[in-house]
Amino acid sequence: MKRIWCSLVVSFTLAGCGDGGSTAPQPIATGAWTGSMNGMSLAFTVNSAGNGITEIRYTFSGLSCGGTTLASGSIILSQTPPWPITNRHFEIIDTSPPAITVAGTFGADGVTVSGTWNWLTCSGNWSGSH
Repeated sequence: MKRIWCSLVVSFTLAGCGDGGSTAPQPIATGAWTGSMNGMSLAFTVNSAGNGITEIRYTFSGLSCGGTTLASGSIILSQTPPWPITNRHFEIIDTSPPAITVAGTFGADGVTVSGTWNWLTCSGNWSGSH
């Protein structure tokens, strides 16, 4: 009679165990933030809870679109309750002239942000930091 011995090797990968090379996102830094794009800069304030934007300032320096130029100046908007930050994302829609929409997403490091802007028929990207 012949005996046969078998060996079975089982390998498991356990999801969620150890750090797996990834880390949880850092909290969004509160306080003053700045951002810029061609022809305009942004300054905004994240509330102390890190879940809303209480104020934004648009400063123009030659923002042009479709024959219209915002040569220089600034606009400050504030809101209570603040514009919400949900899943690290926010959107600020201003319906009064010059009616600029700004959207952004905070980076996992908690101190960088990037997004898009729209004015008239023009749009573009912007980036910023705390």
